[in-house]
Amino acid sequence: MKSHIILSLSVLLAFALSAGAQNARYSVNKYKENGSSYDDRLNMNSDMENFSRYTMRRFPSLVGWTKEKDSIPERNVNILLVEYSNDIKKTEHKAWESAHTSISHLMAGGEYAIKGVGILYGQASYSKEKEHDIFSNYTSRPADYYPYLVGDTVNIGNPSNERYTVHGGISLGKDKFRYGIAAYYEGIAAAKKNQPRSSVYNYMFRFSLSAAYTGNGSQLALKLYPEISHQSIRVSSSLLTYRYLQYYGFGMWNRTESPADYNYSREASIKGIGTELIYHHQPQTLNDWELMLTAGFNHRHMKTEEANFKNLFESKTNHISHSIFTKKRLGGNTTFCLSYQGMENMRDGLENVYQSIRQESEQELYNYEKVGTSKLYDCHLYDEQVRARISHDIFKGIQIGYFLGLNYFETEENYDMPKLNEQLQSYAPLLGASFKYGDKNNDFDIEITAKRDNIKRHATQKAASTYGVSVCSTEMYYTRTLRNGKQIGCEMNAILSSRHDSTFNIGIFYLF
Repeated sequence: MKSHIILSLSVLLAFALSAGAQNARYSVNKYKENGSSYDDRLNMNSDMENFSRYTMRRFPSLVGWTKEKDSIPERNVNILLVEYSNDIKKTEHKAWESAHTSISHLMAGGEYAIKGVGILYGQASYSKEKEHDIFSNYTSRPADYYPYLVGDTVNIGNPSNERYTVHGGISLGKDKFRYGIAAYYEGIAAAKKNQPRSSVYNYMFRFSLSAAYTGNGSQLALKLYPEISHQSIRVSSSLLTYRYLQYYGFGMWNRTESPADYNYSREASIKGIGTELIYHHQPQTLNDWELMLTAGFNHRHMKTEEANFKNLFESKTNHISHSIFTKKRLGGNTTFCLSYQGMENMRDGLENVYQSIRQESEQELYNYEKVGTSKLYDCHLYDEQVRARISHDIFKGIQIGYFLGLNYFETEENYDMPKLNEQLQSYAPLLGASFKYGDKNNDFDIEITAKRDNIKRHATQKAASTYGVSVCSTEMYYTRTLRNGKQIGCEMNAILSSRHDSTFNIGIFYLF
């Protein structure tokens, strides 16, 4: 019933509002952060017609070129955005995932042209996140540290997170050879509402260097970026009755009862390096093909330090990504887009074994010396998506589009102590439609997508389960141009599933 209401309202809005230059979604989303910590992820962005623009903006050396050659008539390049989102999971979810997450978000971004130098660009944001019903997790950004998370069995946790991000760079050069540098910082402070003495501090820093060649109708760019992330976990209690089983690795290892007057601490760090290469062929005529190819690689090494042990657990992750995008005008009023993008993650987890050595017998001083390493865990993850879209300009300022696609996801995890194998496969066909309608003062863009996620799970000593989930999503953007040339608008995203999971996001933005 709810999904029918959302769809009906969306269609009514599409034909009730007058709208504009067909660039509202791009103007807002080009500044938004990635949901993944990997720099090469596009979140499988549904704004296909602007796929190449989003991709090139990941390269500091191409930001200036993109702005110069961009066919989208950007009236304003600076933005203030206020957002609120609410995510509810009513079905089974991982222990480190929240059953209910609400986020209040504030973001500012912009660009500034320095005469004779290049384009200075950046954004900064602040988020207040409240999570509910997390059963076992102290970790921020758990996907980066999985499976070496820390939890307890006292009760359901309700963490409150404050997240700060700053991202900016400069794009240099105006000739065939261009350069750019950029930096990204994210800081997270988290504490459980029901245990104020539990605190987690996490930061991530990435520095990017990029060079590009932009001659003869093609662009070739390379980006290299070292990165570091550090996490500090502190838990303490002086209550004699506060005892629980503390563990990590989702309870697979080291289940121990906490003593009275308990204090626990862990430091975890990730050091990584990544590179990404892009080739882009720019159309030379109105009916020429546009082509883009990308390939990326990232290697991360995670270490932990706990009590007197050095690097108790560690993991090594190799991340590979790729994408192909092509676009062509078919006649005077039809555009065809085709995209294929995917990634593969391979992670190995180890435990380092230490023995205690008495250093001083009289004072009973001990030291811990590493004597071996045991393999505990490995995981392979694949995520691939192909999508095709056709859009028609039926009247001046009016465009309709329709698209279809297929998403394939697979992951296999192996635990070596105790032996456990878990597998998940999923393929999801999808289809959708979009509507854009605009004039010189208004810009309206709506897209509706429906997909069927077919899932198969299997785990050691458990029967395989197969089931399907239907998901409907709606995206809407509206912008109104004011008398002074500035613009104000709103965005709304809603996702509903047949298993009663739901996500709702609403935002108001100001472009100037």
